[in-house]
Amino acid sequence: MPDSKYCLHCCLERRECTCDAGTRGRPVENPVFCLPAGTLLDGKYSIGRVLGAGGFGITYLAVDENLGLRVAVKEYMPRSDAVRSSDGVSILPGTVDDQDSFEFGLQKFVEEARVLARISEKDNPRIVSIHGFFKANGTAYLVMRYLEGQTLSSLLKSKGGSLPENEAIVILTAMLDGLREIHSAGLIHRDIKPQNVFITNDGGIKLIDFGAARYAQGAQSRGLTQVFTPPYAPSEQYSLRGDQGPWTDIYAVGVTFYQMLTARLPDDALSRLRDPSFVGPHAATGGKVSKALDGVIAKAISPEVGDRFRSVDEFFEALSLPSSVKLNYQAPPKQEPKVSPPQVMESPAKVVPKSSSSEASQDESPVRPHWEAVDISEDIPLRSKGSKNPGLYIFVTLIVVVLGVVAYQVVIPQLDREFWHDDEAWHEPASGWETPVPAGGGSDLEWVRISGGSFSMGSNDGDSYGDEEPVHRVTVPTFEMTKTQVTVEQYKACVNAGACTAPDTGGSCNWGQSDRGKHPINCVDWHQAQAYAKWAGGRLPSEAEWEYAARSGGRDWKYPWSNEEATCDRAVMDDGSGNGCGRGNTTWPVCSKPRGNTTHGLCDMAGNVYEWAQDWYHDSYSGAPTDGSAWEKPTGSIRVRRGGAWPAGARGVRAAFRDSNSPGIRIASLGFRLARDSL
Repeated sequence: MPDSKYCLHCCLERRECTCDAGTRGRPVENPVFCLPAGTLLDGKYSIGRVLGAGGFGITYLAVDENLGLRVAVKEYMPRSDAVRSSDGVSILPGTVDDQDSFEFGLQKFVEEARVLARISEKDNPRIVSIHGFFKANGTAYLVMRYLEGQTLSSLLKSKGGSLPENEAIVILTAMLDGLREIHSAGLIHRDIKPQNVFITNDGGIKLIDFGAARYAQGAQSRGLTQVFTPPYAPSEQYSLRGDQGPWTDIYAVGVTFYQMLTARLPDDALSRLRDPSFVGPHAATGGKVSKALDGVIAKAISPEVGDRFRSVDEFFEALSLPSSVKLNYQAPPKQEPKVSPPQVMESPAKVVPKSSSSEASQDESPVRPHWEAVDISEDIPLRSKGSKNPGLYIFVTLIVVVLGVVAYQVVIPQLDREFWHDDEAWHEPASGWETPVPAGGGSDLEWVRISGGSFSMGSNDGDSYGDEEPVHRVTVPTFEMTKTQVTVEQYKACVNAGACTAPDTGGSCNWGQSDRGKHPINCVDWHQAQAYAKWAGGRLPSEAEWEYAARSGGRDWKYPWSNEEATCDRAVMDDGSGNGCGRGNTTWPVCSKPRGNTTHGLCDMAGNVYEWAQDWYHDSYSGAPTDGSAWEKPTGSIRVRRGGAWPAGARGVRAAFRDSNSPGIRIASLGFRLARDSL
């Protein structure tokens, strides 16, 4: 749309555009699997740049040309089951076999829109509002208010992992306020976590991503599917018959609150059913957090359903916060074009639970919304801790006061903006990764020589995906590759040398866990992998090198060992026994499955963790290099990952299987190994 009056980078009118001259002078080039910039949807929504992409959808910045309003448009695009048509706009199921999965997912996408529409009627400032919904191009689109800001996940990372108690209380209060609206409608969110809490530039706090929201049991006679993100999910979400209700979301809120205070995460809920103990925030922070909050959080994240707060208002009561508490946000000062000063919002001072003798902090009584209780077949009585009144065993000492202004540094990523979505957190590049580091580390890496040759790269058999085509001949020079995925202890040496930055921690991340030294390093982004490679005197393999090695030197095999089907006898995967071969959301020590090795002796080329490659991701091999080099031009926004991982099935650990992620992402199923030119 060269004649459009809107800049498609920012979706503002060109006369109001604040993009720099270099940005304004180049077209928006969305990844090939996305809608082209300038596409007009529903006769009025002009598509701009991509804000984010997950496994089931793509979110775009767009402009409503009728109203001149910037919006976010979420497109249902399940890349595992669908492809973009040759017209560049329409979406089709990938194969005949994918039709049912595609239609089922589309139905769930429509349900998400209905959930948001129902809640948006209340105009709650804590919930992202919906502007519209429509079907077109073989799929569906959800139009939402465009939010400028960052997720709580990004904020925590920019603050070193935790927040002061008073700031955490502000965010907790807003989360609870939003959940009240959801629960009063008979709904539960089911996926509360820092990635789904959005902090706007003007200090607003909103719950986002209602793709997992469902009616509670007993309401509308709707069933529940298994949708959860460990360790934020309580035990009842691990079962199709789990008794889910407001207490389900309260568990996730409690875990998120604990993380905000301590930069730590508790064990997953199933583990805590066996051992419910955890380090309270007071001890975890060396006394920086009020001791009284230990009891509040312990109750919120109790692994036993019956021991938790049953409603948002019970949670508020334990905190001595009236459910109508005002957060008193202060709008940031008006910005000049191209300038991004810190944004500011007010927050209350430290809040601790009240004693029975303290006075109410506000005159008005909290309004308790009606909730239809969910029937529990085996009700577990509340532990009284010696009292029938929970306030008597939660030490209450002060009322809410407002002390001052707390500055929030708001980073507004451009393409790697967190906007909604899955269980994958987006990150800006780790600071310092671009600084050249002299090689000299990695002396404990075991290198394997892979003799060069030509092979058929890609797949078009019955298990393949569209991005594995066309099958094409590639000639790979001789190179070397590390026998194993880089381990925690190997990566730790780079961190200790000051050449690498620390990975993420908590959840299923291996960093910081004393028994994971021989496990693959995970929760590292592409930039961190690059930094380690420079330090160790290697590089990330090209995608062609990786597949050639995974095929045991380019053999026409489905898996690294042969065409024999993948099972947990050969790979750390989910062969029907559950994630991680039944061990759950976790890695295994490297080389735990020697029967799955390549003929060269490379371990874990199928399963354990996905592995970063050097290449930019393209959604087909059309135009791919044929000399074994990395596909670096044209550039893109997402990088290739290969190899499958502990949550993958047999189809996802094939040698030809491809996937991708933003280079700034850090997740527990993703690590790397190195390659280098033959010496």
